[in-house]
Amino acid sequence: EKSLLVVWSLVILAATLGQRRFAYYFAVNVALLTGYLSVLVYYVIRYFTDYLGDKNTDYMSWRILELAGFKELITRPVELSSRAERKRAKLRKGWEALPTINYTSIFLWVIVIFFLVFFWNIHWATNTAKQARFAPTDAWMSSLSWLKENTPDPFGNPNFYYELHEPLPPGESYNYPESAYGVTAWWDYGYWISRIAHRLPNANF
Repeated sequence: EKSLLVVWSLVILAATLGQRRFAYYFAVNVALLTGYLSVLVYYVIRYFTDYLGDKNTDYMSWRILELAGFKELITRPVELSSRAERKRAKLRKGWEALPTINYTSIFLWVIVIFFLVFFWNIHWATNTAKQARFAPTDAWMSSLSWLKENTPDPFGNPNFYYELHEPLPPGESYNYPESAYGVTAWWDYGYWISRIAHRLPNANF
């Protein structure tokens, strides 16, 4: 599962670096990887606190190796004596008894993980949320409004834009009127031209 998550994340990351429109797909990977990293950080910190407190760190070591994808290193079959087997079974039983609910500890770890993972992004996230990113600028709005008010309607009827139109049969092309014309612009702005200026763009996404 971890290999699939890594490959999936790398593919979506490459797509996002190529075109930012894929960033909303990458948000799922970021959320999963952040949760995974948060749990791993939790066990690493628990390991060091147990180590400094002279407590048994076997369980924390086992959890860290398992989460890091090295579980096979600790589950390799070995020949054990009956005494060692009993000791291992006792230790495993102790591991199963460890996960007890301690709400104070959970609350403290939530705070620690919050400041380690999320706190540093709050400033950037709020600034981004306050901006109207990727929206038309005032200059574009002014130009598109001028285009709408000062150029002839391609269909000879300003209300044509708001009418409902039946889809054409497969393989049939739309028959444009003689008055139709197109506006040449980069394809990224084609939707603005059709939506705001009510004109036909030559390229649209």
